[in-house]
Amino acid sequence: MPFLITCLCCGDRMEVSKGCAKRWCPVCGPKVAAKRYHRIAPIARRMQWPLSVMLTVRNPAGIKGSVAMLADKFRQFRRTKFWQKCVKGGFVGYELTHNGNGAHVHLHALVDCEWLAVATPRPARGHTHTEIARLCQLAQAELSAVWAAYLEQPQAVVWVRRADRNALAETIKYPFKPSDFKKLKCSLSEIIDEIDAGRRVATFGNCHGTSKDFLGKDLLEPHSATCKVCGASSSLIPRAVVDQWARGCGRPSKKHEAAMDLEYYPETGLVTAGKWFRNEHGIMCEVADEDMIPW
Repeated sequence: MPFLITCLCCGDRMEVSKGCAKRWCPVCGPKVAAKRYHRIAPIARRMQWPLSVMLTVRNPAGIKGSVAMLADKFRQFRRTKFWQKCVKGGFVGYELTHNGNGAHVHLHALVDCEWLAVATPRPARGHTHTEIARLCQLAQAELSAVWAAYLEQPQAVVWVRRADRNALAETIKYPFKPSDFKKLKCSLSEIIDEIDAGRRVATFGNCHGTSKDFLGKDLLEPHSATCKVCGASSSLIPRAVVDQWARGCGRPSKKHEAAMDLEYYPETGLVTAGKWFRNEHGIMCEVADEDMIPW
């Protein structure tokens, strides 16, 4: 979001952009996801059999705790013999959307798995395209039955396909579509609290140990702005605040007062007002503390 700032030292004005780095923000969310993607893409490329998986649960009665519940269920499901026999590791991202009947919680996982089924035989060389398609449908039905039984539901919708180049981006994208804010009949604070309650992208298996640099780094790195004219970093403040001071609303803090006590000379740089001054010959001279120069 662009806004005006001014330098209390030299008086220069500039327009800067500032983001909130929130995962649910329509502006900052894609930036956070893009930064995360470039950090873990080399890990995903080392997968031997990348497979894209989507697992869903029944629409919750309330949003609070729904994503955390799914994350806990999937964490326990990864300890089952079915999952450990088929999957080596991967990435998982949780998403909260609106499917026409209220809040819909599901997960996207990019896993290193050759064949996600135990009872269904995997395709072999010489099988026709029709036979391969039939076996893939049976494998997906088997996963759906196993996942539904684990959730103690009569049925559960799953989706499995061999991963393409967009699979990683689909897995670790934003956890909530900003367009769904208006569709869900609940307070926005409930949605935001649920999204910010914990990590919404995680790793497991053989991808966990190699991605320690990725874990816990969802936020954009903060940086301090400096004035392009005088180079001061502690004297920048929004222009609206300076206008409020001019109208008598509030007063500068000690930090801002210290920034105001700086004078800028293009030839020599920054000096502290009251400590130095330029005499009639253009020479910088040191003065006593009581000889303060008004800013």
